Amino acid sequence: MKKTLLVLQCCKRKRDIELYPNESFDLTSKIPRTKKILEDAIKRFSREGIIDTTSKPITALSRYNGHFYNTPGLKMRIADEIKHGSCQFLIISAAYGLVHPFTKIHNYEQQMKGKITRYWIKNGLPRVLEEFIENGKYKKVYGFFSKSADYKKIFEEVNWHKLKELKEAGYFYLDGIRGINKTLKLSAILMLKLIDKNFKEKPHSIKDAEVVLVKTK
Repeated sequence: MKKTLLVLQCCKRKRDIELYPNESFDLTSKIPRTKKILEDAIKRFSREGIIDTTSKPITALSRYNGHFYNTPGLKMRIADEIKHGSCQFLIISAAYGLVHPFTKIHNYEQQMKGKITRYWIKNGLPRVLEEFIENGKYKKVYGFFSKSADYKKIFEEVNWHKLKELKEAGYFYLDGIRGINKTLKLSAILMLKLIDKNFKEKPHSIKDAEVVLVKTK
């Protein structure tokens, strides 16, 4: 059983090339109490045309193609960790709520900010994440978000103290540098380094950036 869950943010830039045709993940089986929260949102955003249901569904790890996900070796490492390592992964999605890297998703255009963030908080997305953590019996949960992104608001709304088996939780962001491209790439590099150290050593800085860990438990 995997002990560490890493929660990532989705990205605006996407593509239509499937990299993992033989992979899949049934997220709903892991969240039986709260799966309707995701299902209702997906139906709504599909009706509104935000989710392009005419596009071919591909794994989320293939779909996302932004600066974080384009970091050399990142996708390969995530896939390898899921199949053989000690870490599990979830991605907070502005249209799907939560997706596993091997969840098949359509293309979509929506950002996690403003009224969309408020919609997800009001409709219970933090409870979905909470149930996934509880049922997976994770000991450590870490988020990786850009400093100004709303994803951390979802993360913070989880009732962390309810999760009795959880030993440590929090999210990382980088401070003291400019440029979202550089920030996201460094965040990916930080995550890879932390996985290598099994999260036992947490650096205070990486290159020109200060590493900030905001603990939620």
